[in-house]
Amino acid sequence: MALKERNGKGVVPGKKQRRSWKKELEKREKKVKCMKAEMGKLKAEGRKAKKELRDKKRELAVIKEEHRLAAEDNAGIQLCFDVMLIMLILLAEDTDLVAAADNLFHSFLDLIA
Repeated sequence: MALKERNGKGVVPGKKQRRSWKKELEKREKKVKCMKAEMGKLKAEGRKAKKELRDKKRELAVIKEEHRLAAEDNAGIQLCFDVMLIMLILLAEDTDLVAAADNLFHSFLDLIA
């Protein structure tokens, strides 16, 4: 009697109907299981992609920092060359000091290299 009420049609399901209902339920459970597995794979791929992106961002930050430091070094060297050029111009007015300025400039170049 309980089956009549659950079915709603007033018909007691027979063995064939019960088997098909179980098969349908098994198919759905199998489908759900497959979808969960696929979802797990996609999540794993997403985590891997996020990790790769994080690594790339770190590499980029390191490269930017190296570039910034190199630019600062180049600016410092350019400033030193400008100062040396001014010193040479000022010292060139006195011919006796030209040799001393030339030696100073070459020693500065050796220091940089």
